[in-house]
Amino acid sequence: IRIQNSISVGVDVVGCTAYNNSGYGIYIYYNSNNNNIINCDAYNNKDGIYFYRASNCNVINCNVYNNNQYGIYIFYRTSNNNLIHHNNFVNNAKNAYENRCGSNTWDDGSEGNYWSDYAGVDEDGNGIGDTPYLIPGGSNQDRFPLMSPLDNVPPMITYVTATPEVKIPGDPVNITCTVIDIEVVTVKVHIDGPEGFTLEEEMNEGSSYHSYYYEDTYTIFGEYYYYIWANDTSGNIAVSDIYSFVITEFGKPI
Repeated sequence: IRIQNSISVGVDVVGCTAYNNSGYGIYIYYNSNNNNIINCDAYNNKDGIYFYRASNCNVINCNVYNNNQYGIYIFYRTSNNNLIHHNNFVNNAKNAYENRCGSNTWDDGSEGNYWSDYAGVDEDGNGIGDTPYLIPGGSNQDRFPLMSPLDNVPPMITYVTATPEVKIPGDPVNITCTVIDIEVVTVKVHIDGPEGFTLEEEMNEGSSYHSYYYEDTYTIFGEYYYYIWANDTSGNIAVSDIYSFVITEFGKPI
């Protein structure tokens, strides 16, 4: 996502997801001022969010995680007066960096952002770190770093598949899915089948990022219905649509 030369216009980027880019997830470039980036996710990019000569922008309620170089990178002296707060910066190679830029504000005056590499403590238990989070590369700081991630968004369950959808008894059926969230706790599959068959098991993490699988064999002929259930560390729960697969003689449809 690239915004360029929007001096007098201003752009609202709301609810977007930028991922798996070899460069920037969200790129605010060259005199792109007065923009709002709100409720966005940026992950698995080189840099999650990149500002170059961008000022008076807001970055609020975003999840920026697992980026290979920087979570957010702000560059050049005219990149100033930007406001960044109530975001999660998690497990990026470097969560933030400012390079020769001006003054930017990393909190709203009472609360800042969550930083997975923040090493401070919260002695009074108010949910805010007792010492500022220093933004590398410059003199700016998040004065009120949050001790826990902000998260009111449930996990996103996609690409639910049973392979194969028609199978003979005793041969394995592999149920797979993708679950995206800042911090997934558990992913389960619930299966209901013929003759009162029911099963609920925790799924295994796959080899590719965000992937999960559950493989089992079934001996009762008929159609099986299943759905995926997932929760995260903030207590948000997601349930997928209902899908099905069939166990039948010779692997032919009923």
